Amino acid sequence: MRTSDLYKSSGIEINEDWITEIAKINEEIHDNENNSEEQEDNQDQNDSDNDSDHFSEVDESETHVGNTDTLLDHIPDDNPLCDTGLTFAPGEGQRPISLYSDPDAEYLSFPTIFCGQRRPDNKDRSVSVHYTDIVKWELRSMDRRVAQSVPNIFFKLKKIQLKNISDKVNLALRRCQSEGKKWTAKDVLNPNTVNDLVRLDEGYYIFRSLRNSPVYLEKRKKDLFAMIRQLGLPTWFGSLSSADTNWKDLLRILGKLNDGKEYTDNELEEMDWHQKSKLVQKDPVTCSRYFDYRVQQFINLVLKK
Repeated sequence: MRTSDLYKSSGIEINEDWITEIAKINEEIHDNENNSEEQEDNQDQNDSDNDSDHFSEVDESETHVGNTDTLLDHIPDDNPLCDTGLTFAPGEGQRPISLYSDPDAEYLSFPTIFCGQRRPDNKDRSVSVHYTDIVKWELRSMDRRVAQSVPNIFFKLKKIQLKNISDKVNLALRRCQSEGKKWTAKDVLNPNTVNDLVRLDEGYYIFRSLRNSPVYLEKRKKDLFAMIRQLGLPTWFGSLSSADTNWKDLLRILGKLNDGKEYTDNELEEMDWHQKSKLVQKDPVTCSRYFDYRVQQFINLVLKK
């Protein structure tokens, strides 16, 4: 990594003494935690009632079990509206770009996955490969570092969403603002005219490929109404949920992929819920693909027959 061209071009230097520094910091934190725990134990011992059975409905060992990652932005408690602005001065002659528009952002953000190396550019390939195909390959590869990194999965998701928006965005005109005006194909193809329409609130963008957008939900609503007109009202409704901790086949696959061990039925039965949850949390990609496969098989073998 010290000889990486990516790190050299970004002005990043590897500190060879970082292991010693991290070890010292961890040792100091550990000592401080031990001192704090001793003080708290002494205080609790003095304040505790002899008749108390120390019962607690919350098991602290299980509070962080399970996947709690999310794509939502963190909103601090002291600023619930997030109405503050971030002011900074970019370099002279330069302008800031989005994190997801930076071609090297993913490589620099996840050094344990890419190790300072870029992917081959499409210019260097004999056949161009789309970014979504690259993401699928990385998530399904035998190297499970990408599949086990939830932040990297969310990064890829956000980047794909922004790429789809920029590639497939469409322009529509507000009828209330365009009455009495005629727009030709030449006007719409002119970037200056389009920018004026958006700036003057005479047009807006419709994100057809973005899930949960207004136009996406409108299309799904029309499909649902068409299905009701053709097939009639639905007679029953069912919801399916994943029982990943009870599926021995899934746990056996996760153990083979992530732990390199083939668990027997007896070993899986002896596992407690905490161990199964840790095993499931290691590989969310395999769990989601396995659940999708079972749902598709249920639809094909049960509902369609």
